[in-house]
Amino acid sequence: MKSVMISIQPKWCGLIANRKKTVEVRKTKPELETPFKCYIYCTKSKKEFLQSHSNIKFYCEDRDFIGGHGVGWYRRLNGSVIGEFVCSDITWGNGLNFVVKEDAETTLQGTCLTKDDIYKYIGLERGMSRSDKKTEFYRWHISDLVIYDKPKELSEFGLERPPQSWCYVNEENNEEPKK
Repeated sequence: MKSVMISIQPKWCGLIANRKKTVEVRKTKPELETPFKCYIYCTKSKKEFLQSHSNIKFYCEDRDFIGGHGVGWYRRLNGSVIGEFVCSDITWGNGLNFVVKEDAETTLQGTCLTKDDIYKYIGLERGMSRSDKKTEFYRWHISDLVIYDKPKELSEFGLERPPQSWCYVNEENNEEPKK
């Protein structure tokens, strides 16, 4: 069975693990029927970012989101698979989602993003039609989140390097050995 490995920046991993971010926005989606399993790869971040980023304290104040571990554990997340979730649904959107205020609020719900964040991500610029094919995006809905007590290495999933955005992984590489 196929699953997905998704690369997510540390600041977003913290919000997902803290259950504040329940929707991940991507330009593409897998050719899988929902629901399907996603493994979360926390991208590597420069040491300076971890030491100076103003939100790191915020992410680590609520120790429950990281299983009671402290800031050092959070720093170890970078460059590892930190957990998994079920992508329960994928909804399509584009720049037109932001024309009507109520549509914009619904589109942004659970993403922890602003309209400007999404415009920047999808490359919507002044003078560009909001209905342009290039402005489309997908909202991956996060459910059944599990954050591992001990982060896993990519090699445990048969990968040598992290995906740019996401990639397929075979489920048999990820199962616990049968006893």
